Amino acid sequence: MNHLKKILSNVKKGLPVIIKGFSLEALIFIIFIFGIAVYDTFVKPGELMDREILEIGESIPEFEASSTSGTITSEDLKGNWSVLYFFPKSFTPGCTTQSCSLRDGYSNFDQKNINVLGISTDNLKTQRKFKKDKELPFDLIADSDKKISQKFGVLGDLGFASRITFIVNPEGKIAYVFTSVRVGIHDQEVMEKINILSSLKEDKIS
Repeated sequence: MNHLKKILSNVKKGLPVIIKGFSLEALIFIIFIFGIAVYDTFVKPGELMDREILEIGESIPEFEASSTSGTITSEDLKGNWSVLYFFPKSFTPGCTTQSCSLRDGYSNFDQKNINVLGISTDNLKTQRKFKKDKELPFDLIADSDKKISQKFGVLGDLGFASRITFIVNPEGKIAYVFTSVRVGIHDQEVMEKINILSSLKEDKIS
């Protein structure tokens, strides 16, 4: 306990020096990034929601949005299984791990003509950079006006989408909702669920 008090005392003494080395703008930016990282790590799906999350059996809402490859609409998804994964913020640890998991397993989705789309409230410039830097083979939607996140019921009070993934069947209806995501193996859990769902529909993806 005394050792901990000593460490905290040293941190307290050094804090003014650390702060002095940064401009006000830099400090605000650091606090902002820290806040997003905390949100990304600790806020659970369903918390801080503006409305209820869309449920299994509901049709996905109509939308038209800017993505990293151009305009995408909800109609573009019909005819194939789709994975719509909402995430809080590009480049944060959890979102990066999740996106890279889907990247690494993307060949399995591509072979079966399954659409994969990432959606966050980041602007298009950020989404393009995230896609390029992490070599993501699928598109990202820039929901900067937050309308899609609101329609799906995943927008929190802090203005970020929660980490929730929707599996959408070829008819455009929600077949499953992941409200608890294992970011490191998200590709595997999604693919397993789609195979089960498609088998139940007697339309197993071969």
